[in-house]
Amino acid sequence: MSVAEETGRVVRLAVKSPSAFRTIAEVAGELDLPPHVLRFDIHALTATRALRFDGRRLRELCARDHELGHLLSERISQVLVRRLEAMSMQLMDLYGVQEGEHE
Repeated sequence: MSVAEETGRVVRLAVKSPSAFRTIAEVAGELDLPPHVLRFDIHALTATRALRFDGRRLRELCARDHELGHLLSERISQVLVRRLEAMSMQLMDLYGVQEGEHE
């Protein structure tokens, strides 16, 4: 992110790489359409398996079996950490931030 001075106040400007994918809002703006009109298909780049859970039942099971609840929390946390780290790397690449460099 770049920082610019304008009449005594700091203004943050988001600078996006020209090679970055455009957001739905950006594409909608270029086409002069409201963003909710656009639809996109999503294709997995690797083998993907979707899982569906009954959230209420799962909470009940975890409340009765604390070991199960702890195991699920650990596994889900590991997945979230990996995905957040991957997203962080993508954002650093998008905005040109070097690892360890922060504002």
